[in-house]
Amino acid sequence: MRAKAGTIILHLTSKWSVSGIRRLLLRLVSVFRLNRAETDLNREIHSHLQLLEDDYVSKGMTRDQARDAARRAFGGVEQAKEHQRDARGFRWMDNWRIDLALGARMLRKYPGLSIIGGAGLAIGIAIGTAFFAFFYSYIYATIPGPDGDRIVGLENWSIKTNNEVRQSAHDFITWRDELETVQELGAFRTVSRTLVAPGAAAEPVPVAEITAAGFGVPRVQPRLGRAFTAADEAPGANAVLIIGSDVWASRFNGDPAIVGREVRLGEVVHTIIGVMPEGFEFPINHSYWTPLRLDPSRHARRAGPAIFIFGRLAPHATIDEAQAELSTIASRASDRFPDTHADLRARVMPYAHPIMDIQGITSWQFATMQALVSVLLLIVALNVAILIYARTATRQGEIAVRTALGASRGRLVMQLFIEALVLCGLSAGAGVLLSQLGLRMGHAIMETEVGRLPYFMAVGIPAPAYAYV
Repeated sequence: MRAKAGTIILHLTSKWSVSGIRRLLLRLVSVFRLNRAETDLNREIHSHLQLLEDDYVSKGMTRDQARDAARRAFGGVEQAKEHQRDARGFRWMDNWRIDLALGARMLRKYPGLSIIGGAGLAIGIAIGTAFFAFFYSYIYATIPGPDGDRIVGLENWSIKTNNEVRQSAHDFITWRDELETVQELGAFRTVSRTLVAPGAAAEPVPVAEITAAGFGVPRVQPRLGRAFTAADEAPGANAVLIIGSDVWASRFNGDPAIVGREVRLGEVVHTIIGVMPEGFEFPINHSYWTPLRLDPSRHARRAGPAIFIFGRLAPHATIDEAQAELSTIASRASDRFPDTHADLRARVMPYAHPIMDIQGITSWQFATMQALVSVLLLIVALNVAILIYARTATRQGEIAVRTALGASRGRLVMQLFIEALVLCGLSAGAGVLLSQLGLRMGHAIMETEVGRLPYFMAVGIPAPAYAYV
């Protein structure tokens, strides 16, 4: 008996599950066959109304009287449609699709508002988005590669001259030996040397003189040969050179036996020991690298070569922790060397900041500028809202008819909202395209004025900018 009862319950449960799944599938199918379902619904309601109307005519009413009486007896065409939509599918999806279609129709019906309002919104969105994307991409630029966002720059900042101090060879040695929150501390400087290679004309090229530890910060291995070692930095070591993939392909014809070949840089013959993979241009836009041989004993403090100092944050270390540790070390240097270090403040920042010399722009200043630019979009949006309100006021008759047919207040408000959303959505799409065009043009102008921008500075709209849109 117990087994039989269990079988009956299982059968009923299975039957209910199959029936429920079937209804769910039918409702899903109806969502994607909305036009057909709406046509069938309109035909069915028209048939019901026609039958009622004919019945009233047979009772002695005129055709007009019968038509009005049939609609009153039916109880509201719009309400009947809403009940049927609830039964056959997902109401909110149906409503959205219908309202989106109505919104697109309203744009065509009122072309003046659509063109003026849409163009105004698109321009406002384009300006705000381009501004956001520009500062986000350049201020928060990171080095491509593993944990590129953990590569940081370090520098001395003079509070007396309000400028960076690059002559920091002595401090570099101290920071390299004492810092624990920043590892693989390196330094580089860019020099111009005349390259003389067999089979090609001599030409000046920018060369990155870089420490071996610094060259390894991006954690990219050469495609041919080897990277620098500490021995290459030692006084009296052989002069060696690493070249980029683009130079290897264009100037040396992709010679697979390039490693060991000798070329002249300036007055010194260098041996090529490696070729970096395509796309590697660290630290900025370099294709030639030689070891940086620093000898602080040859220079007084705050004298000697101007270098950029950088490194990688230690695991689990934050930039704030690195700043606190560096400030402590710098404070000791200030006490020991007041003549040269009293006005210096050591700073840790994202790698791109000292490269781009935009370190004076803080995050709150960036947010303030972004807010000011956004005010422009807000003014445009308010004006478009006034235009939409004015257009809505001219549709009193349409709204009254829909209300009489059974449409609820919330339904009408949602329709008006979605109509505005359609306009804003099209304007946002146009604004994004305009901002992309503006960013490319701005990038080209900057490269014409100041030269090629660093390779890690991407031109485009980052994901946070789309959230802003």
